[in-house]
Amino acid sequence: MSTKLRRSFSEVFRGKKASRSTIPLAPVAEFPDLEPHEPRHVSNAFEDGVVFEPSAHEEVQFETHLQDAVVESLRDRIRTLDQERNQQVTKAGQLKLQLQATLQELQDLRQLLDRDRGRCRQLNEKVARLRQEKEQLEHLHAQQRQELTKQLHEHARQLHERDTSLAKEKSLIKDYAERLKDYQVSYIRMSETQGQLQKRINELEAENRALLQPTNDAPATIQQERILLAKKVRTLETDLAREKAECDE
Repeated sequence: MSTKLRRSFSEVFRGKKASRSTIPLAPVAEFPDLEPHEPRHVSNAFEDGVVFEPSAHEEVQFETHLQDAVVESLRDRIRTLDQERNQQVTKAGQLKLQLQATLQELQDLRQLLDRDRGRCRQLNEKVARLRQEKEQLEHLHAQQRQELTKQLHEHARQLHERDTSLAKEKSLIKDYAERLKDYQVSYIRMSETQGQLQKRINELEAENRALLQPTNDAPATIQQERILLAKKVRTLETDLAREKAECDE
């Protein structure tokens, strides 16, 4: 195999290996030149178109180098796969950490949600309790208003009755005042009449005393005058008693 053929094969092999790898690899070393560096003298038969077959030693060396290249390529591929696997493992670890962090956040959010639900339940219970207390207070206020209204009506009725009673009392007081005024007038009149009667009695007593004195008149005349005087006194006493009774009424 000629040098150009080996180089072409090496380049083709290198291209295939590079296309299969996702990570750039180090270039594969070219197959060593099996021919000596010194120019080889060829007979005239080469110029005449005669092809020389490679020797067995060259074939063995070529196969050995080819196997070494394949092994090295496989090793590079294995290293590439290891790197990819390590990257995937690292990425999986990162994703696992992210997942754990996300799960922790979800757990925290779940705890917050449970706490908020508990608060919401407590607030709902408090609202229900406050509504119940409000209803009780409204019922109590309604009862108090009803009781106060009843008391106000009762007080108004009592005030009305008191006003009526006061009006009656005022009317009675007015009547009493008028009667007192009439009594005072009657009393004044009675006093005047009593004074006049007392004056008349005094006059009659004076006349009686004068009549009791001894005179030259006949006894029958004296007796008649005494009877008339007694009748006048009884009449005056009767009038005085009647007027006094009228004043007392």
